[in-house]
Amino acid sequence: MIKLTTFSENSKLGELLSNETAVNVLEKYLLGISTSPMVSMGKGFTLKKLSAIPQANISDELLDNKA
Repeated sequence: MIKLTTFSENSKLGELLSNETAVNVLEKYLLGISTSPMVSMGKGFTLKKLSAIPQANISDELLDNKA
């Protein structure tokens, strides 16, 4: 049986980084996020909370993108 997992802007970065498929999507839109030396500080934050930090470079438009 295949277990499907759904991620959203309310998913924590650490949770996303533990899923290979999610990492591939993150890297597509936020190149280098999985290897950034700063990533450990953001693992407990949701993508929505990270978007409020300008240095994270995660825009509301990017989070609203359903593509």
